[in-house]
Amino acid sequence: MADKQLVPHPNSRAMQKVSLALALSLSCQLAFTNSFCLAQEIATTRSKSKVSTTKDTNKNVMQSQADFAAKIFMDMSGAEAPVLKGEISETELVPLDQHVNDLVGLAMDRANKTDELNKKSQHFSHPVSLLYTWGKELGQMASSYKGLEQSSEAADIILDTKVKLKSKASVEYAKQCQADEAESKIFAGVMQIAMGLGLTDKTESQQVVETGMTELVQLVGQEQADQTLAYMRNWLQEAPITTSDLAKRPLTMLELDKKTSVIVKKALDQDPVMHNIKETLGKYNHRSKFARASAKIVNTTLAVGAMTPTIVAPASQVAWAAFVMINGGPEEAKLLKEVYLSKRFDNRWKVLEREARLSVDGYNTALLTQNKALLSFSDFFVSKLAGTREFAQSQTATLPIKSDSKGLASRSKLQASATTQAASDSDVPTPSVHAALTVHTEIRSAL
Repeated sequence: MADKQLVPHPNSRAMQKVSLALALSLSCQLAFTNSFCLAQEIATTRSKSKVSTTKDTNKNVMQSQADFAAKIFMDMSGAEAPVLKGEISETELVPLDQHVNDLVGLAMDRANKTDELNKKSQHFSHPVSLLYTWGKELGQMASSYKGLEQSSEAADIILDTKVKLKSKASVEYAKQCQADEAESKIFAGVMQIAMGLGLTDKTESQQVVETGMTELVQLVGQEQADQTLAYMRNWLQEAPITTSDLAKRPLTMLELDKKTSVIVKKALDQDPVMHNIKETLGKYNHRSKFARASAKIVNTTLAVGAMTPTIVAPASQVAWAAFVMINGGPEEAKLLKEVYLSKRFDNRWKVLEREARLSVDGYNTALLTQNKALLSFSDFFVSKLAGTREFAQSQTATLPIKSDSKGLASRSKLQASATTQAASDSDVPTPSVHAALTVHTEIRSAL
């Protein structure tokens, strides 16, 4: 009898395809489920050691389940299972106010003046340059060789006529002027964009956002302006502003004025630039009564001794010069430095006052127009300026970044992320480092 020829069942190929699809679906579902669980574990774990342990544990679980799914796939289809690859990366996140500071640094770099100012600052900070400066001050004290230059320079500074980079004080003043101007414009541009993002009318919203973007493009370029807009959109997704916050009563005119004054005062107390200026000025006004009285006596005695027609005269002159330099140099030179510090103080105060006014006015405008985005940004900046929560509940908003060659913030791709907020002893939340999980998958089908 002839051997029977085996005829494949007509539905066998369809069955194989169904089995293959089921196995592939099972493999993908297991891998993505565990990837999501791993992202949650990393985001909710504060300790780095715990993050590492969680990653290792979940990685082993994922591997074992992937192997199990591949075995089922091979048993059901008879073919090699498709390859499912994953990559885990952690990204450090930057707070909103730090992102604004990065934009200020970029704007200064684009102005092509930072390098020149830094070179001048290093030059005047060199020991040889310091000795040369002391020599010129002694020469000015002995002969007044500068003539009318010091009074003319002081008048130019007060009137903002021109700044000559011929001393360390003048360079520091020029650097701060440039940074303050960039910060003020960037802050106004960000608030303009925030207002536009919260408008309900799409046409009006686009016009207002484009106006703010134009301001940023002139300062930091198109790429960084686009990244900032994307940053702000992402930031708003985490904003805890609710309908009850928008239902609050707007501030009256007197309340606006009083609140702005309070915030400016608090900002002056905690601003690092103002702290540096006050610390420098403190070297001149924090002198004891004994030091002031002894300086009068010593100067008078040595001046009289220098006028005597004896050998005491040259000795008194040398001693007088040494005493003056030990106390910081001639009074004329110190007064000129204080003029520069006074202008720095005044310029910084104007910037902080403008930021406080924009933030408070923005908050009140948001309540009047029911603008959730503007309310969220205004509340955040008010809290940062004042150091305490002045209005609605503030939040620490972040955006994943990676550092480029200049150390500036730049956006990175984010597929799955979760953030946690660190505890703070103060009323304002402090920036925390969050973990972000990015899972890249690639399926190579063996079909």
